[in-house]
Amino acid sequence: MDEPATKSDLVAAIKAQTLSLTLYFGAMMSVGIGLVVLMLAAR
Repeated sequence: MDEPATKSDLVAAIKAQTLSLTLYFGAMMSVGIGLVVLMLAAR
């Protein structure tokens, strides 16, 4: 009976990890794009 619960916990953990990584990379990319736009505009 432990197997399904463990598996669903693992899936939930992986989903949460993927979501946080996606949010992190999305934020970093938007910051990078913003910096590039600022640098181009400052020229």
